[in-house]
Amino acid sequence: MPTDISKLSNKELLAILDENEQLKKSVDELLILITPKQEEKRHCYVDIRDGVVVGVKDLSGPIADPNSIVIPEYDTSLLNQFYINGEFIAPVYYVTLDENGRAIGVANHPSNRPKPRNLPNAIKSNVPVEIGSTYADGRFLPPDPQKDMEDRIVSRLLAAMKSS
Repeated sequence: MPTDISKLSNKELLAILDENEQLKKSVDELLILITPKQEEKRHCYVDIRDGVVVGVKDLSGPIADPNSIVIPEYDTSLLNQFYINGEFIAPVYYVTLDENGRAIGVANHPSNRPKPRNLPNAIKSNVPVEIGSTYADGRFLPPDPQKDMEDRIVSRLLAAMKSS
């Protein structure tokens, strides 16, 4: 008659396992199958260069990089943000325009600081602006390579006419 194992003590169960190597092996295999696997611990970092986040990493192990700091979770929205006094601060962009309203310079700056004094005529943007973009109707339009080429030709012709 089969034994009801639920009525056996732990000591009795261990004795049965010790006596039967195949049963012990089967129990070990079963335990491996039913034991929940622990998730691999992920390590998330941001790379900081000159106070600005330039990269986000999700690694399987820790790293010892003085330019990297640990973050609680992988988050690419931190890219281009400033890291100042332990805080991530979104940037704003100050765009310098030429006489045709084309972006000729872009400076990123922490959004929690006043506008830099050396950029008095710069236009503020909350999104990155590409050099060559045109400012019209309160927004930046992407660069137009054809128009850029035409404007360069006209500028050279005007410069040549002025010098002769």
